[in-house]
Amino acid sequence: MMEVARWGLVRRRTVPDNRWESTRHSLTLARELRDADLMRVNVVAIDVTLAVGDGDVRSAAQARELLPVVRVASGLALARPDERYWAAAAIAECLLHRVILESAGDIDAIRLAFQAAGQVRPPDGHLCSTFRQLDFLGVLNLPTAPLEAARKGLFEGAGWALEVEP
Repeated sequence: MMEVARWGLVRRRTVPDNRWESTRHSLTLARELRDADLMRVNVVAIDVTLAVGDGDVRSAAQARELLPVVRVASGLALARPDERYWAAAAIAECLLHRVILESAGDIDAIRLAFQAAGQVRPPDGHLCSTFRQLDFLGVLNLPTAPLEAARKGLFEGAGWALEVEP
């Protein structure tokens, strides 16, 4: 089961096995549209999810190729004030996806990267969008520890209280 943070609450949900086929099909279609969205971390998220969730070797290879490209593009975008939050969030997500894809890495580095993104103090709507992205990845049954570290860091960086439902 995955813990899903939303507005300071943590809930548990899972994707039933019978929905994976439909989810995989949707992600595959989204991947095909990626050429128009090459510099965005969502492209990497699709490949990582297919690689981890379905054992798709092609998706794993593409994610490994795209991660540095997205990381560099995001790093360049940090200099533009109107894109600073999304760039910082994308850099944090690149680290998250690398750790998930490789099943190894520094979990605390993920927390710190998302904390740095939250410290940019974007509008709440931007933060909520990032939490929804993390929720979505959790529903797809990606590893819990990196996602929890990301949520925790984003909460900390934004100065929000992290409350856990019993």
